[in-house]
Amino acid sequence: MKQKCLGGPGIKRDLYNEAEIALLKEESYTLNNKAEAVSRSNFLPTADNFRFALNIYMRNSPHYKLDLSDGGWETFNKVLKIRHRIVHPKAINDFMIADIDLEIVTKGYRWFNWVVLSALLNLVEYQDEMIKKLKNLN
Repeated sequence: MKQKCLGGPGIKRDLYNEAEIALLKEESYTLNNKAEAVSRSNFLPTADNFRFALNIYMRNSPHYKLDLSDGGWETFNKVLKIRHRIVHPKAINDFMIADIDLEIVTKGYRWFNWVVLSALLNLVEYQDEMIKKLKNLN
Protein backbone atom coordinates (compact mmCIF):
# COMPACT_ATOMS: atom_id res chain seq x y z
CA MET A 1 0.00 0.00 0.00
CA LYS A 2 2.80 2.40 0.89
CA GLN A 3 4.63 1.73 -2.37
CA LYS A 4 1.43 2.36 -4.30
CA CYS A 5 1.01 5.73 -2.54
CA LEU A 6 4.60 6.63 -3.42
CA GLY A 7 4.48 5.18 -6.95
CA GLY A 8 3.77 6.82 -10.25
CA PRO A 9 5.31 9.93 -11.73
CA GLY A 10 6.37 11.71 -8.55
CA ILE A 11 4.70 11.98 -5.20
CA LYS A 12 1.42 13.84 -5.15
CA ARG A 13 2.48 16.61 -2.79
CA ASP A 14 -1.08 17.82 -2.30
CA LEU A 15 -2.14 14.47 -0.82
CA TYR A 16 0.64 13.98 1.73
CA ASN A 17 2.55 16.27 4.04
CA GLU A 18 6.31 15.93 4.56
CA ALA A 19 5.93 13.81 7.71
CA GLU A 20 3.57 11.41 5.91
CA ILE A 21 5.98 11.09 2.99
CA ALA A 22 8.84 10.28 5.37
CA LEU A 23 6.67 7.67 7.11
CA LEU A 24 5.59 6.20 3.77
CA LYS A 25 9.27 5.85 2.91
CA GLU A 26 10.00 4.61 6.46
CA GLU A 27 12.75 7.19 6.71
CA SER A 28 13.88 9.63 9.31
CA TYR A 29 16.61 12.22 9.03
CA THR A 30 19.74 13.04 10.95
CA LEU A 31 23.10 14.69 10.51
CA ASN A 32 26.27 12.80 9.68
CA ASN A 33 29.72 13.65 11.10
CA LYS A 34 30.12 16.34 8.39
CA ALA A 35 26.91 18.08 9.50
CA GLU A 36 25.15 16.97 6.33
CA ALA A 37 21.54 15.90 6.32
CA VAL A 38 21.14 12.18 5.62
CA SER A 39 18.21 9.82 5.66
CA ARG A 40 18.14 6.62 7.65
CA SER A 41 15.79 3.71 7.87
CA ASN A 42 13.12 4.15 10.51
CA PHE A 43 11.53 1.19 12.31
CA LEU A 44 7.78 1.58 12.71
CA PRO A 45 5.78 -0.69 15.03
CA THR A 46 3.88 -3.17 12.85
CA ALA A 47 0.35 -2.48 14.11
CA ASP A 48 0.70 1.31 13.90
CA ASN A 49 2.44 1.01 10.53
CA PHE A 50 -0.42 -1.10 9.15
CA ARG A 51 -3.07 1.37 10.35
CA PHE A 52 -1.12 4.31 8.95
CA ALA A 53 -0.56 2.63 5.57
CA LEU A 54 -4.21 1.62 5.26
CA ASN A 55 -5.50 5.07 6.25
CA ILE A 56 -3.15 6.82 3.82
CA TYR A 57 -3.96 4.39 1.01
CA MET A 58 -7.70 4.82 1.57
CA ARG A 59 -7.53 8.61 1.91
CA ASN A 60 -9.25 9.11 -1.45
CA SER A 61 -12.17 6.88 -0.53
CA PRO A 62 -14.40 8.94 1.78
CA HIS A 63 -16.69 5.99 2.50
CA TYR A 64 -14.00 3.86 4.15
CA LYS A 65 -13.17 3.76 7.84
CA LEU A 66 -11.18 1.01 9.53
CA ASP A 67 -13.41 -0.63 12.13
CA LEU A 68 -11.42 -1.39 15.26
CA SER A 69 -14.44 -2.29 17.40
CA ASP A 70 -15.12 -5.83 16.13
CA GLY A 71 -12.35 -7.53 18.12
CA GLY A 72 -10.20 -8.11 15.05
CA TRP A 73 -7.76 -5.33 15.88
CA GLU A 74 -7.26 -6.79 19.35
CA THR A 75 -6.67 -10.22 17.82
CA PHE A 76 -4.21 -8.76 15.30
CA ASN A 77 -2.21 -7.27 18.18
CA LYS A 78 -2.26 -10.65 19.97
CA VAL A 79 -0.90 -12.24 16.79
CA LEU A 80 1.96 -9.74 16.79
CA LYS A 81 2.74 -10.56 20.44
CA ILE A 82 2.84 -14.28 19.58
CA ARG A 83 5.11 -13.55 16.63
CA HIS A 84 7.45 -11.39 18.73
CA ARG A 85 7.54 -14.04 21.49
CA ILE A 86 8.62 -16.71 18.98
CA VAL A 87 11.04 -14.57 16.99
CA HIS A 88 12.64 -12.91 20.04
CA PRO A 89 12.47 -15.59 22.76
CA LYS A 90 13.59 -14.83 26.29
CA ALA A 91 13.08 -18.36 27.60
CA ILE A 92 12.84 -21.85 26.12
CA ASN A 93 9.06 -21.89 26.72
CA ASP A 94 8.70 -18.92 24.36
CA PHE A 95 9.22 -21.38 21.51
CA MET A 96 6.15 -23.38 22.54
CA ILE A 97 3.15 -22.82 20.31
CA ALA A 98 -0.12 -23.81 21.95
CA ASP A 99 -3.36 -24.66 20.17
CA ILE A 100 -4.82 -21.35 21.41
CA ASP A 101 -1.89 -19.54 19.74
CA LEU A 102 -2.75 -21.20 16.44
CA GLU A 103 -6.41 -20.26 16.85
CA ILE A 104 -5.49 -16.63 17.53
CA VAL A 105 -3.11 -16.52 14.55
CA THR A 106 -5.75 -18.03 12.26
CA LYS A 107 -8.39 -15.58 13.46
CA GLY A 108 -5.97 -12.64 13.10
CA TYR A 109 -4.94 -13.77 9.62
CA ARG A 110 -8.57 -13.91 8.52
CA TRP A 111 -9.28 -10.47 10.00
CA PHE A 112 -6.23 -8.95 8.29
CA ASN A 113 -7.18 -10.43 4.92
CA TRP A 114 -10.79 -9.26 5.34
CA VAL A 115 -9.67 -5.71 6.19
CA VAL A 116 -7.38 -5.47 3.17
CA LEU A 117 -9.91 -7.05 0.81
CA SER A 118 -12.81 -4.91 2.03
CA ALA A 119 -10.67 -1.77 1.74
CA LEU A 120 -9.73 -2.61 -1.83
CA LEU A 121 -13.34 -3.42 -2.74
CA ASN A 122 -14.44 -0.14 -1.19
CA LEU A 123 -11.87 1.72 -3.28
CA VAL A 124 -13.01 0.00 -6.48
CA GLU A 125 -16.66 0.86 -5.70
CA TYR A 126 -15.72 4.48 -5.04
CA GLN A 127 -13.77 4.68 -8.30
CA ASP A 128 -16.75 3.19 -10.15
CA GLU A 129 -18.96 5.92 -8.64
CA MET A 130 -16.52 8.59 -9.79
CA ILE A 131 -16.39 7.15 -13.33
CA LYS A 132 -20.20 7.17 -13.53
CA LYS A 133 -20.30 10.79 -12.37
CA LEU A 134 -17.71 11.77 -14.98
CA LYS A 135 -19.62 10.00 -17.72
CA ASN A 136 -22.80 11.84 -16.71
CA LEU A 137 -21.01 15.18 -17.18
CA ASN A 138 -20.66 14.48 -20.92
